[in-house]
Amino acid sequence: MGGGGLFTDERLFAVFLWGMHALKAYKYKKPVYMIGQSVGPLKTRIGKWMVRKVFKNAKCINVRDEESKLTLEKLKINKDIIVSCDPVFGLKFNRNLINNLSLNEVNKKVEQEKLNGFFVFTIRPWNKNFTNMYKRFIQQVMSIRKNYRLLPVFIPFQLIRENDMVILNKIIDQKERLQQIDKLEFRENIDEVLGVISQAKFTFGVRLHSLLFSMIVSVPFFAFSYSPKIDNILKVLKLENFKINNLNNFNIEEVVNPILSNRDDLSRELKQKCEILKIEWEKNFNID
Repeated sequence: MGGGGLFTDERLFAVFLWGMHALKAYKYKKPVYMIGQSVGPLKTRIGKWMVRKVFKNAKCINVRDEESKLTLEKLKINKDIIVSCDPVFGLKFNRNLINNLSLNEVNKKVEQEKLNGFFVFTIRPWNKNFTNMYKRFIQQVMSIRKNYRLLPVFIPFQLIRENDMVILNKIIDQKERLQQIDKLEFRENIDEVLGVISQAKFTFGVRLHSLLFSMIVSVPFFAFSYSPKIDNILKVLKLENFKINNLNNFNIEEVVNPILSNRDDLSRELKQKCEILKIEWEKNFNID
């Protein structure tokens, strides 16, 4: 069972959805490997019960942050728990951008509007309270476009059950704003998504893997922390300064200006960290 944040009762349904996958495997006496998991937060008795039941019988447990390991240990999971990085760092990225249709479309729009480039942003559905928060988020996105003349490029990461595109259309009720955003179609081709991100000035992300993808291609990012898993992974990566906790109490210029003025140095830092993590991933899983 590949990660990420599957086992948290922030959404109780998720614990049971993925827990039942594992329990079905145990029923047929199949070994279960938990790879690249985030565990927690767990606040309900039934959530803790399900996680304990699933993990105590796993043949291998690999988590992507220390907090997840501590959560399992508190649940009395008496097994070796490997703390490693997210499996995304094992990806091999095809850097041939010539035939990247999505990137070509973005560059064409940047040229037509005579802008200074583009940045990527992502969102995800979470709870009812996030509607108001996202309106503030979009205000910041539009502020970046206006003040820095950068095209906002929205990349959806999920369409089934949690539909990123639907939530975007829901929170932006003004056609004028929608017209100022380039919305990419959902792509299953990871190389195409990575190719677009690789040419962005930076990523303003909510979805965790938009941040990790940015790191893979050495593009600076700043993350909106909506869940402890964001905090935990940025802590592991020693990138806490790339995090925003409250959209109401920060100045967008104080975030964007340092990224644009120090972009080359930040890119080198991310590249170095990524290379270390890739070696760590290959070492832990003996990947050739």
